[in-house]
Parts: sequence; C-alpha cells; structure tokens
Amino acid sequence: MAIFEPPLKQYPLENGQWLRPWWMWFTAAWQDIVALNSAVVKNTTRITSADSPYTILSNDDPLICDTDGGAITVNLLAGTIGDNHTIKNAGSSGNDVTIVPAGSDTIEENTIYDAEYLDLVFETTENWVVA
Repeated sequence: MAIFEPPLKQYPLENGQWLRPWWMWFTAAWQDIVALNSAVVKNTTRITSADSPYTILSNDDPLICDTDGGAITVNLLAGTIGDNHTIKNAGSSGNDVTIVPAGSDTIEENTIYDAEYLDLVFETTENWVVA
C-alpha cells in the first residue's frame, strides 16, 4: 500500500524563496519530534537520607529527594554540554538537599529547601546553571 504523497511542487514567493507544500512541513516536524524523543530515556528516581550521599546518574530525571529523615547530599557527575537534571526536595521537615559538582565544575545554586526544585543545565562557560 502506497502512502499518499502529493507531487513535489514548490510555489515561488515574491522575495525569490519557495513555499513548500503543507505536507512537507508536517513530515519534517514529525521527523524532528521522533529524533528528539528517541535520544535519551529518563527515569524518575526517589531517594531518602539513607541513600546519601547519592551520585546522580545521567538518566535520573527527575531526582526526588525525601528529606524528612535527614539532609541529603547529591553528587553530580562531570558535566558535558547539554546535560540537565531536575532535582526536587520533597521533604517538609526543614532538611535541605545539597548539590556538589564534580571536580572543578561550578554550580550557580547548590541548596534546595523544602518543597523546592532546581532545573540544572550544564553550559561550557558557566558550568551548572539554573534553567
């Protein structure tokens, strides 16, 4: 069974560019979505103070930290461009989550208080920044 594809015809615009038929835009957008969604599989991870210190994995996203039993330290791996992590403090007892970057990496904000979260992104110049 053949998939319907209208004949490839482009329509000139006044500025010298060409207008693509509607079905070509849809096909290109769909291919981009498939490519983005197949890149990395993420995994929700929940930890408690018994797991502290915890070294975050590349697929731990989001990382839910239950600090009701005590403070938690989360160690980041060495960052590479485009790495991102969402870390949430799900506790309500006044204990914090402390984030420790690897080696010479720096971090913009390293403490998460009760019911707060941080979206961290790694950028070459600034290192770990809050998105």
